[in-house]
Amino acid sequence: MNEFEQYALRVCMPQLANLQNKSNQDIADKLFAKLRDSCPPAQAQKLQSDIVKFVQRQTLATERVDAIAPAALDMVFENRALLLPQLRVQSPAVTNLITEMLHRHHPHGEELPCADIFANWQTCEILPSALASGIYQIYRRHKPINPVGDEQGHHIVTELVRIDSKAKKCVLIAADGEINYGTIHVNSRGLAFFLYQHRLGGNDFEFRFYCLELEGERDLYSSLCIRVGDVSGRPIMSECLAVYVGRRKHAALYEAVDELGLDEKQGQRIPDNSIIFEYLAPSPTADGRPTRWPIKYVKDFPFFSKIVREKSGSLEVFQEPVKAMNNEDIFEMIGKLGVAVPEVFRHRRP
Repeated sequence: MNEFEQYALRVCMPQLANLQNKSNQDIADKLFAKLRDSCPPAQAQKLQSDIVKFVQRQTLATERVDAIAPAALDMVFENRALLLPQLRVQSPAVTNLITEMLHRHHPHGEELPCADIFANWQTCEILPSALASGIYQIYRRHKPINPVGDEQGHHIVTELVRIDSKAKKCVLIAADGEINYGTIHVNSRGLAFFLYQHRLGGNDFEFRFYCLELEGERDLYSSLCIRVGDVSGRPIMSECLAVYVGRRKHAALYEAVDELGLDEKQGQRIPDNSIIFEYLAPSPTADGRPTRWPIKYVKDFPFFSKIVREKSGSLEVFQEPVKAMNNEDIFEMIGKLGVAVPEVFRHRRP
């Protein structure tokens, strides 16, 4: 283990203590217990005082750090969903190095029987401190057949996602009112994946796949969406913006969404008179029939309209190929262009 890897690993220990509201001694005790389980007791005992120094980020001989490192990496791996998003905010370079070390220490890619894959997703650790439970409104570009051109005229649909971070479950309510039930996985790099499925009939399903980077608890996330099973002829990937919906201000919406539950059931569509429809901007119908609520465009939302009109370097959005932005880039763009942070969209009743 080189000096940079030693430094990165030592940085993680006090971070774990802070995130878990523990003292450095508590972390040292946990590390000692883990080391004692993985090596002869006499060897672990010799390292006990070194472990305290290691947690306190004091310099140790390389061979001492190498002896402690496997147990320390085990602790980081077990707490990666909590630790990595917070660490990434403070030091992306250290986070990248730790992620590489975790991949070497805990290699991924083992073959699993098909029936176990979905269950394996639900074993991931995802904590409220990494992603707040609640409802998020998704702004998604309904991309035209040829997405290059007049971005102001591109359709924007809004959808709702209900997330339960502890249960690792989620529900997506699509723009047309269809209900998609799903599960959440967070990998060691702090990327959250949401896999939703909607039963089309019989054994046929349509899938939605969302991906976003966790950056600590946020009210705003940028993400990418892929639709599998789409037959519209439109591009299957689009960029999205997820805005947190506050429970106090939108209590009636929470009540209606909570009634849907988190587990798949028959009748996967919300009632026509549900308040939920007021938060859904519809996509255009294939045959041009009028929709119940008005169709919305990029030009209808000041945030999207201005950033599309005043593109600049890395702040470009709604371009090809699509890309997500981290929180820092989003708020840099908001500051440079003088636009307001996107708010929760709701139709006005006629």
